[in-house]
Amino acid sequence: MQENSILLKISGEFLTAPGSGVINLKNIQAICENLAKYFQENKTHHVGIVFGAGNIWRGETYKNFFSDSIGKKDYIGMIATVINGSVFAECLNHLSISNKIFSPILYDKHLVHKFSKRTASAAQQKFQVSIFVGGTGTPFKTTDSAASLVAMTLNYKKIIVYKNNTDGLYTADPNKNKNAKFIKEISKKEYLNKKYKIMDINAIQMLKNSDTEIEIIGAKHLLDTNNLFNKSIKKTLIR
Repeated sequence: MQENSILLKISGEFLTAPGSGVINLKNIQAICENLAKYFQENKTHHVGIVFGAGNIWRGETYKNFFSDSIGKKDYIGMIATVINGSVFAECLNHLSISNKIFSPILYDKHLVHKFSKRTASAAQQKFQVSIFVGGTGTPFKTTDSAASLVAMTLNYKKIIVYKNNTDGLYTADPNKNKNAKFIKEISKKEYLNKKYKIMDINAIQMLKNSDTEIEIIGAKHLLDTNNLFNKSIKKTLIR
């Protein structure tokens, strides 16, 4: 792992375009521009990004349509993350931000590179941004778990998970329960014991014995230049 490396997990839902659109280019461009400003001040830093696919495909919506047990709906979701990551990479290219996309599936030298620990580790040293798509490459796993797998494999010590329509972890859904209390900090063990759901419990389980910290932050902060990695904003720390 390169020093000053950080891994972001961006919700696909946040990339949904207004109306019936699939990809919100305005949001993607704003995030890329904020990254460009960040790299102007932090020239030696590296950012990894794992994308969700909720703006294009949500497998749960179609679970009754697919009758087979091999996870076709999950493979479609993996393809959707490749689309999100490829569009984001092109936006980075427009801003001259060096990047490389990795995937455990659908790799092709013209678009996405095959993920391996060796090549992805080298990219941390050479490129400003590494983009990880294709989930874990296996069905029945979430992109949250993909972020944990990337962090474990490439030794990222911090994951920032940008969630849509929330600003962190609460004792209950604050949109449904007015008595829900915000949780500023929690251990992985307690998170697992209480079975919270803001981040896939399997993703937390994967990191249970690691020293990787996870921050849960509202996705809206991706659009705020001053708050992209601001330590003072509201968030939940899972340690």
